[in-house]
Amino acid sequence: MSNLNRDWSQAFVDIALAPDAPLEKTLRALESAAAELRADSAWSQALVDGPRILGVQNFDRNATTVRLQIRTLPNHQDEISRELRRRIHVEFQRQGIPVSIVQRLELAGTLPSAQAAKTSETTN
Repeated sequence: MSNLNRDWSQAFVDIALAPDAPLEKTLRALESAAAELRADSAWSQALVDGPRILGVQNFDRNATTVRLQIRTLPNHQDEISRELRRRIHVEFQRQGIPVSIVQRLELAGTLPSAQAAKTSETTN
């Protein structure tokens, strides 16, 4: 058995877009952000390959997810992934490309039936 990753690390960056975001414009913006990262000497020294746009990973009524792949020097994948996400965010803002607006709703507190049960316990 050999360690195939001994010379590089790999990361996947998933970008969730609004379902109505123009896909071709988005792909061009992603390529622009990736090219900018590759051209930046402060970051390119740690890149082995990519960032490469792999394409649409998933889509549904809430979002279209596009996946990118990056290969870096060992243990640099997290910092480069974060920098790529930052550059993508800036490029999307510059070009007016919407990202997914799916929100998560969390309810806090007690449920009405639990509250009623608790009240009846204290009155008995």
